[in-house]
Amino acid sequence: HIYGPGGHFQPHLDSRHSEDHVGTLVIALNTPYTGGDLVIDGKVIDLHSAPNALVGTFYTDVEHHVTPVTSGVRIV
Repeated sequence: HIYGPGGHFQPHLDSRHSEDHVGTLVIALNTPYTGGDLVIDGKVIDLHSAPNALVGTFYTDVEHHVTPVTSGVRIV
């Protein structure tokens, strides 16, 4: 996903595409942006601190969303 200014994702659960699909893997590239916080189960996950990329995982039944990007481009 590429999020420019204003880009965001509403709170949701990920769809399971098969019985073997139990989680989501997020790889965030370290591009300059502000806003665009990943919020998992009400907790903000810091994707800005990794020098190159940050990898995160969560189960498909966990609510998550992305707050609006305020500047730059967020690539995950």
